[in-house]
Amino acid sequence: GTIFYKLKISVTNFILKALVKRMLGRAISRAWLNFLSVPVCAFWNGMVCWLAIREVKIRVLGPSAVHEIMKQTLPLLETMSQTARLSILRAIGSSIVRTANLHPNLEYLFRSFLKNIDVPKEAIIDEPVLFLEDLEKIPDVEKEIVLRILVFSSIIDGKVTYREKKLLKAAFELCKVPLHYQTINNLRKSFRRGELLKIGRASCRERV
Repeated sequence: GTIFYKLKISVTNFILKALVKRMLGRAISRAWLNFLSVPVCAFWNGMVCWLAIREVKIRVLGPSAVHEIMKQTLPLLETMSQTARLSILRAIGSSIVRTANLHPNLEYLFRSFLKNIDVPKEAIIDEPVLFLEDLEKIPDVEKEIVLRILVFSSIIDGKVTYREKKLLKAAFELCKVPLHYQTINNLRKSFRRGELLKIGRASCRERV
């Protein structure tokens, strides 16, 4: 990360100096060109700070969002089949696998459901293929709940990766539910704005 950061500054400095030198020619001295590194460093430092603050905000909002999701979902778990409850865990586990990153928000969401769902010792939770196979077996009402958790799992780290989009597409097609990425993107933006109640009450019937 440090090497990449230094490389970005060096490359940006080189390009900016070349452009300025080409536009002004001999009118600008080499000494003045060195001052261009100041705004370049300031720009990249600002970008790094902005990204860090954005990630902090996402991680701060995560536990509250999980609380709202659990509050809406726990009453439904009692009437769900064991296969459907296991599919919820597999939905979250599949999102973790597809992002290839155990984000704290995803981990907290997974652990929160794990406390309320009995999992057989031999059960495999982090396999997207098994998730899709089980999703096909459960009733439509339960499919809607599992799809909702899958959507939440995809957005709770603040972004939806390409591999997560492929998983969402496969799951929604299997359930014969239209998938609208714009709606999911709106939910992601709502989460990042801190609209936690809206996140918790969203459903697949709202064309997620």
